[in-house]
Amino acid sequence: MSSPKKLTNRQQQANATRQKIIDVSQELIGEKGYLNVTVDDIASACGIAKGTLYNYFAGKEDIFIFIERGHFREVRKTVDKMELTSVFDKLKYFVLTWFECVAGDNLNVSKDWHKLAVELKVPAKEKQTHLDEDIDNVSHYILEGIKNNELSPSIPITAVATDIVFSMYGASFYRCSSYTDFDLIKWGKDFVDYVLNSHLSLYALKK
Repeated sequence: MSSPKKLTNRQQQANATRQKIIDVSQELIGEKGYLNVTVDDIASACGIAKGTLYNYFAGKEDIFIFIERGHFREVRKTVDKMELTSVFDKLKYFVLTWFECVAGDNLNVSKDWHKLAVELKVPAKEKQTHLDEDIDNVSHYILEGIKNNELSPSIPITAVATDIVFSMYGASFYRCSSYTDFDLIKWGKDFVDYVLNSHLSLYALKK
């Protein structure tokens, strides 16, 4: 097996610049909010020309989509690596890991993400928003449950997946808007322990 090719100095510098743009953007958006940050602000804070930034991203919107969808897309990968066999466990850990991602975000970032999640399209799937993609992820696990004879084929996949995701988004949104110390992680654990199964139990097949 051949060893992986080493990156050239130019490639390493390009990767470092791209990562700096991402890190600085996340910091600025966390401090000021998405609408109050411009491409000029990001380029200036990075110490690069605006034209250089455009070599890496199409604009501020493109950066924000990458930041937010980047770590949310890792959620499904993380769950798949757990080698869980039950659809109930897969959905449980998908929801818990998703909440951990949200709770790790600065509140300003989360607030802007909620606004943009239903507006911005996901580049890889131009007809989908972030919300659509999350519904697809939950639907994916429900379909696995049907294939593994855990769930009845009569389950209304999209309706159930949408209901679960709306619960997730609602709790996350409440974290952003609440003036109380709402513990999203604790709420998420209660949700998967006491509520999530109720979405599926009516269609569960006995083994």
